[in-house]
Amino acid sequence: MGLTEYAVLYGEAQIEEGGAPELLQKLAEVYIGPGVKFPPMDNPPRGFITRVKVKRIEGVGPWTGRTV
Repeated sequence: MGLTEYAVLYGEAQIEEGGAPELLQKLAEVYIGPGVKFPPMDNPPRGFITRVKVKRIEGVGPWTGRTV
């Protein structure tokens, strides 16, 4: 259609305090490479992890109108 693709996710979210640096390190090993340190700092803040249980996807793109 000539529009920029975007997604809108509808669902329920759960926010957990802490654990973000450990999750980022685990993902960095997969996406950046083995042995990488991420975040690249000593004692990063604990942060938050947001988990979303997606129930519906809307927007512009091939996913439009799909129910999960």
